[in-house]
Amino acid sequence: GEKLPTIKYNGFEFKEQNGFWILNKDSTNFIFRKNPNQVAKINSIIFPLDNYLDKTLYIYSESVEAESEIRTNLIQFVDGIKNACLQGEVCEEGIPIKTCSDNFIIIKEKIEGESTGIIQENNCIFIRGGKTELTELSDGFLFKLLGVES
Repeated sequence: GEKLPTIKYNGFEFKEQNGFWILNKDSTNFIFRKNPNQVAKINSIIFPLDNYLDKTLYIYSESVEAESEIRTNLIQFVDGIKNACLQGEVCEEGIPIKTCSDNFIIIKEKIEGESTGIIQENNCIFIRGGKTELTELSDGFLFKLLGVES
C-alpha cells in the first residue's frame, strides 16, 4: 500500500490519514487534528494521564471540535465523559454543576485581555484561546497529558 506521510516527534510516530494525525502508543490509537510541530508548547504543569484513569471526566466546551478531540482520545481511559458547568458560572438547566474537586476540562473562548493558554487548577484544566485556537490548544494539552510533549 501507499506509505502515509509520517513525522517523528520525541520518539513518537504520527501518521497522517484523512486529514488527521494518528499516534499509536501502547497499542492504542490516538487521533489529532494537528501534529505536535503545529501546536504551541505548553509550559504549565499538568497532571499526568494516571490522574484520569477510571474516573468520570466532566467537560464544558465552547468548541465542538476541541471537545471531540478530548472525548475521542480520553474516553478509553476514563469511567465516562459528561457535560457539566463550573460552579459560579451561568449554567444551562439540567447540566450538573461541578467544582475543581472533580476532573473537569473547561474549554472557553478567551475574552478581551485574557491570555491564551492552559492552566491546571486543582483537578480542573482551563483551556482558553481564540475561537480558532481551541482545537490546537486541546491537542497541545493531550500531547502533554500523554507524554508526547515533555
